Amino acid sequence: MTAIDFACTMQEGQIGPDVRDRLAQGLRRVSAEILGPDAADAPVRFVDIPKGFGFRGGEPSSTSLVRGTAGEPLEQPLRERLLNAIQDMWLETAGCTTDDLVATVRDPRPPDQAPSRRDSGRRKRQAMPYYRCAIPEDSVPYDRRAAIAKAFTDVHCGATGAPRSFVHVVFDEHDDRWDTPYFIDGGNRAGRPEAKKRELLEGLTAAFIEHARVDPSQVGGRITEGPASWTMEGGKILPEPGEETAEWYHHDQRIGSAAAAG
Repeated sequence: MTAIDFACTMQEGQIGPDVRDRLAQGLRRVSAEILGPDAADAPVRFVDIPKGFGFRGGEPSSTSLVRGTAGEPLEQPLRERLLNAIQDMWLETAGCTTDDLVATVRDPRPPDQAPSRRDSGRRKRQAMPYYRCAIPEDSVPYDRRAAIAKAFTDVHCGATGAPRSFVHVVFDEHDDRWDTPYFIDGGNRAGRPEAKKRELLEGLTAAFIEHARVDPSQVGGRITEGPASWTMEGGKILPEPGEETAEWYHHDQRIGSAAAAG
């Protein structure tokens, strides 16, 4: 029997209170069915990304992110059962598609790796391309945020070959954990060489400085990593770097076709 807690991030105004209540109940139900009764009272919290502050593939995002943290390490088959159950429940309850949901179930942090203040209460060990930009309030208008999101998508996809629709960028005006006024807190799939991570961070930082029009001394950044197997996006478990299939690279085309049909 394993406990779990959930943090659900969604775009402002996308999912109403009644549906959120049913989603929380559903998360507890499927968790208890798969992990045992200890998960029946799982804490579930919802966080809204304000309109104009969340982007996917360089465009305004409609994606919800469900992040579960298990009370003890999970075997991968059990994790995948839970991820599939979360996806099925969420899609049925919220009336969305697999392209509107990213679900992650993480193992707990090892006892000898206690979280720092920078990690406390926030996203950590994220596997998908997820870039949270901490910015002072009212410092970066919408047109510059949109330009940064597109530039970040260009940098990430140019360096890794990932589909554009897998790159998420969020701006946070209430994140004061950092030593610089502006900070790029990136999360990627684990397994890339250090040189590639440096290339990414340097490219992201240069793009942010250019489009936000700020002094380089005011911008900091980091890239942390999580196992790809912890995350489901587009209805599939993320592949490890270097193990991507042709279908995975066609994800952008599928998103574009769905958008055109809608």
